[in-house]
Amino acid sequence: MENYWQGPSGEALASMLRERATTLGVPVDVRVHSWEEPGAYGVQASWGADDVMFEVVDWSKAVRILDPSGEDVALTDALQYFALRATGSTPDEAFTGIAPPRLSFLRRLRRWRLHLTLGACTACGHTWSEHPGSPLDPDLECCCECDYEISHGFDNAPAAACRLTRPTRPDWTT
Repeated sequence: MENYWQGPSGEALASMLRERATTLGVPVDVRVHSWEEPGAYGVQASWGADDVMFEVVDWSKAVRILDPSGEDVALTDALQYFALRATGSTPDEAFTGIAPPRLSFLRRLRRWRLHLTLGACTACGHTWSEHPGSPLDPDLECCCECDYEISHGFDNAPAAACRLTRPTRPDWTT
């Protein structure tokens, strides 16, 4: 299958986000980034002190919203999510605005499965993959989920980012 996000058509989602921002009257900076997964691209929309990152391979099938965790949604839902975030909604409010109850259930289920397979920090409750010592990002200085929640003003954000280091266990593999 041809990658829809290469060449001139690589700006398709970015163009749709710019058009939506113009309609809303929100000045936005939209950039397309190469992604680690072959054929996938990140599209970052920034306004003021806020931003939203999207991951796309084929926008006609789904767009993944990475704010704060990966959620696969239809293109129309991704654009609506962006509109809600750009007009002042928190990530939780925006997801509630686009998510039917089933999607909310699937979000909780995905987080629960991550906690079971990777384990969770006893201080903040986020998975150990988000903490210093994680093989996924060896340069972390604090829990990146805590840091994200604080910087994006989540209602349930901790006062300070957790700094516990991921424990090492012989049965954990990178």
